[in-house]
Amino acid sequence: AGVAAGGLYFFGGAEAPGSGVKQQAQAQVDSKQAVTERRLESLGRSVRAWMKFYGSGDPAQVTLDRMQQDLGLAEAEMQDAWGTAIRYQPGSPSYTMLSAGPDRKFSTADDLKLALKVE
Repeated sequence: AGVAAGGLYFFGGAEAPGSGVKQQAQAQVDSKQAVTERRLESLGRSVRAWMKFYGSGDPAQVTLDRMQQDLGLAEAEMQDAWGTAIRYQPGSPSYTMLSAGPDRKFSTADDLKLALKVE
């Protein structure tokens, strides 16, 4: 039987050898994923703010370098939790914020993506 705590289940009893290490590693990945998701959301809001203040509302006008300079964003705010620079893909009528994920390589299964509509 397990005990639920905040959406996580904790099971009593004996653990398989090494399972604690695997659980700790997974918790670290989950924590970094949560940090990265917050950064993608924050940068996505910053793109909107930049377009309203400096641009015409066209995502193609935005570059992360210019946005970082104009909004005074720190270098760490422009990276995912694994230290890889977050990418920006303009589109119409939306844009996408991208993280390479834990493997630090883009276009793989662990990438994190946040698509946002221009408002």
